[in-house]
Amino acid sequence: MATGSLASQPAEPAAASAQACGSIEVLRVAVSPHGACLLGDPLKLEICYRSRTGAATEPESHWRLRFVADLVHHKIPVELELSSSSSRDVAGAGEELAQLCAPGGLPAEGLPADALESLGLLEARLVVLATGEELAVVRLVTDVRRNSAGNLQRAVLDAFS
Repeated sequence: MATGSLASQPAEPAAASAQACGSIEVLRVAVSPHGACLLGDPLKLEICYRSRTGAATEPESHWRLRFVADLVHHKIPVELELSSSSSRDVAGAGEELAQLCAPGGLPAEGLPADALESLGLLEARLVVLATGEELAVVRLVTDVRRNSAGNLQRAVLDAFS
């Protein structure tokens, strides 16, 4: 996986939504790899956000990542294991940059066959550790289908670019 900043790429309109549940505003999201890749390939997100009130981000909060398989029928949520998650101030501008890495990508194990090969949702949530309160939510539509070799692949549609 390449290091450094992720490049935002053109994407489908209305493919993502960011919701400010409290005082946090999501400014942009970058996903790597961009475009179609195998379902289980490592997944990396960079989320730039800031406090709407100018106050520091809740110190006892963390990002969680999950995939919701088959948005139309099954809507099966699967929590993704993060190997790393970090957040840092961006150039003192009051913006934070969170980096999330799910080395196992999106799992197919345990999901019904008809829940795959459809549109899913990749969801990143900033939650307060003590209460579970959501401070911010980012939802990215994810297309899951078989490639010409018969392998499951994913394409995360990034509307923030």
